[in-house]
Amino acid sequence: AHIIKEIILSFENIEGFKDMKIDIRIQQEKDFYGDEKMLYSVFQNMIENAFKYRDTNKNPSTLDISIVSDKQKTKIEFKDNGLGIDGELKDKVFDMFFKANEQSSGTGLGLYLVKLSIQKMGGHLYLQSTKGEGSVFTIVF
Repeated sequence: AHIIKEIILSFENIEGFKDMKIDIRIQQEKDFYGDEKMLYSVFQNMIENAFKYRDTNKNPSTLDISIVSDKQKTKIEFKDNGLGIDGELKDKVFDMFFKANEQSSGTGLGLYLVKLSIQKMGGHLYLQSTKGEGSVFTIVF
């Protein structure tokens, strides 16, 4: 959780970021361990994407982050009310160099590297999204 708070602080000077309502909920029965640099990169990408693809017509833009850890698994969820992802693009967003649109300022590597990092740590990444409503990215270790 300290990593997530650190990342949020690092974004605070970006114009519009403070307007985003971020809620962090942690329910841990046991500690979760993973490669700190990889986790930082994964969390940073997820938070940055929620901000970058927020729906500026929604006030407030929200990001709910939950970490639930029991004896069997750890589930980390990033849920936003942003632009959402078109159904036919859902499978492509994790492809290398994929950009949802040409105006995207990114390299098309973010979610590809997120998925790769999660797999290297033995986890799985799932996406639920509805265009115009938002997205839920779920990481399970």
